[in-house]
Amino acid sequence: MKGTYRDYANAYLYGLGGIRNIKSLINCATRIRAEVKDPTKVLHDSYFREQGAIAITRHDTMFQVIGGLNAPQIIDEMREQLNGHSLVGDGLNEYGLTEYGERAALISECFGSLDNILRVSTSGSAVVVQVKDPSWVDSFDVMLQLDIGIRSVKHRGKTVYVYIDDAVSIARELSEQVAKNG
Repeated sequence: MKGTYRDYANAYLYGLGGIRNIKSLINCATRIRAEVKDPTKVLHDSYFREQGAIAITRHDTMFQVIGGLNAPQIIDEMREQLNGHSLVGDGLNEYGLTEYGERAALISECFGSLDNILRVSTSGSAVVVQVKDPSWVDSFDVMLQLDIGIRSVKHRGKTVYVYIDDAVSIARELSEQVAKNG
């Protein structure tokens, strides 16, 4: 990281078409997810890489800036510039998720999007996820960086086994998130 979190926030907001183009912002441990009003205002992927992002993914009006483990600090700066506030209480994070729900949301990011997840179940201490496109699934190294208790990951075709503590609770939360996504 070469600049301050504020420097990255400024660069990413500019690249996403400016403050007025941002509809919503959320993050996980390594990604900044932005919904924009006008995707034609978003700069080319190379701009984001020049500004320190590992990569950027695009789907209609949704963009993910993959920035590494500094994403939470960068998005805090982005929200400050957007005059956003996050309130935490009652055991829920700023998105209204429990600890298991938050871990499930982080895991879902590793599958590209909730749309890529077909079915969620468990097998022993593994969350078993069937996906549409296995090429969207992050590697074990990326999942390990989340630091949420993932012990190993195994791929078998379109089925991914994520070995993690509290697999049943996390699978239940992930299933609910997939169902809500519809």
